[in-house]
Amino acid sequence: MKVRVSVTTVTGLCLIGLCANAAQAQSWADQLFETRSHDFGFVARNGKYEHGFVIHNRLNRRIHIVSATPSCSVCTIARPEKDWIEPGETAVLKASLNTRNVIGNKDVSITVTFDQPSYAQTRLQLKCFSRSDIVLSDNEVALGVVKRGNGVTKTVNIEYAGNSDWRIDGATSTNPAIETELVETHRGGGLVGYKLTVKLSPDASPGAIHDRITLGVNDAYNKSGLEVPVSGNVQAEVSLSASILDIGRVAPGSTTTKQVLVRGVRPFRITSIDGGDGPFVIEKSEDSKQLHILTVTLKAGSEPADLSQEFAITTDMNGEAPLKLTVSAKLMGKPSQTAN
Repeated sequence: MKVRVSVTTVTGLCLIGLCANAAQAQSWADQLFETRSHDFGFVARNGKYEHGFVIHNRLNRRIHIVSATPSCSVCTIARPEKDWIEPGETAVLKASLNTRNVIGNKDVSITVTFDQPSYAQTRLQLKCFSRSDIVLSDNEVALGVVKRGNGVTKTVNIEYAGNSDWRIDGATSTNPAIETELVETHRGGGLVGYKLTVKLSPDASPGAIHDRITLGVNDAYNKSGLEVPVSGNVQAEVSLSASILDIGRVAPGSTTTKQVLVRGVRPFRITSIDGGDGPFVIEKSEDSKQLHILTVTLKAGSEPADLSQEFAITTDMNGEAPLKLTVSAKLMGKPSQTAN
């Protein structure tokens, strides 16, 4: 008996196989992101609006980001915190949208390309509606780099053209370290102006600031308020490169090491590292230097478990509280399988 298989049939089967492989590659990349779209809603012109897309490596192999390319390179910037993400680690891809030359609806896509553990791409989306009648004098309230314990004050002017009855009822922030003051500067001839003053408290915690101030606008467009971006960085005398260190998945009986950095504005000593009894051990040096590289060691047991331990790192830097570090790992019960 002779069986004839046409070229068309073979070609069709090949295409089905290729599509299945492409879909499989696509699915693992899509599943890394908690969300793949964000809508800023109604925004003012000349604003800089930022969103962080959270990436969680749920695979048992490290992943590598080759590029993050926006469809509009003029108005959008996309940067991942790191290129390599280990199993169990979380990172953020920061995307910002500048509305300086944007009026009306704006829809931008960001293509994220991976080459490890295999080639794949996924697409993120940013949306907004930029109002032509509201303009900010600066695209964000830029607080700059602020030394811990020092306050700072910045102002931004808000201009509106349209209804003479238009007003802003108030300005609020969810950050307790940020105070706002809103003053009407002029009104008449269809033009309304406000000066927004933003004060950062000396009690602000160290770290990057990426917040938004919500303006209570009394028009039909913005029922939930209009947002003004706020950025800054509060620097302590001494700081950790990361307050949370996730080692990820480890095999039973293995020994794993990771490093964390402690930086100071001048040379200092680490006087103690207190973590109590636990599976993680951190070694410290007795030297006085501006950068300390701490090695975190985990000697895994044989039983599967979710491991976590908190450390307090004390230095001789005057006025600085102990640094808090949380270390975690997932001990697997058997050798992990290779992910597709």
